[in-house]
Amino acid sequence: MAVRLNILVVLLALLVPLSGCLQSTLGCGEGYSEMHNGDYVESLTSVDANGKLTAEFESGDSPGFLEESETYQTSAEIYVTLYVMFDDGSESQIAFRQDGWDNNGDGAGGSSWNALLTFNSPDGFCDDGCKRVRLGTSTEYGLLYYDGTCDASPWIDID
Repeated sequence: MAVRLNILVVLLALLVPLSGCLQSTLGCGEGYSEMHNGDYVESLTSVDANGKLTAEFESGDSPGFLEESETYQTSAEIYVTLYVMFDDGSESQIAFRQDGWDNNGDGAGGSSWNALLTFNSPDGFCDDGCKRVRLGTSTEYGLLYYDGTCDASPWIDID
């Protein structure tokens, strides 16, 4: 009995580190392929000396409008929310074009996301310490996933 238990423990010890490899081999599950509408990565997450948070995200495969635009006669196709975790564990949600923030995409006068999305907080936003950010995204037909992973909105440490 003890030998079987030892073999089981060894097998489990070997399988746990392989779980990431198995995930990429087995895929992200049934709903992933139906919901996958592109990938994004963070290109910059930093806080300057004035307590201003800057978070930039890149996506080359999921362009679209972030807000309604009369000029371009379109409605929003990509919905984004920036979540910020502070040092004390509390969180804040920042909507696209939230008052006091300078948030914009890189196309159509800031209304669309061609490849780059930027969130700039007001000065002093991180005076009490900002620890992490995560980008919540969805599109008309699914989600944007982080850096080729199965996770649509992981926490990212601030540099």
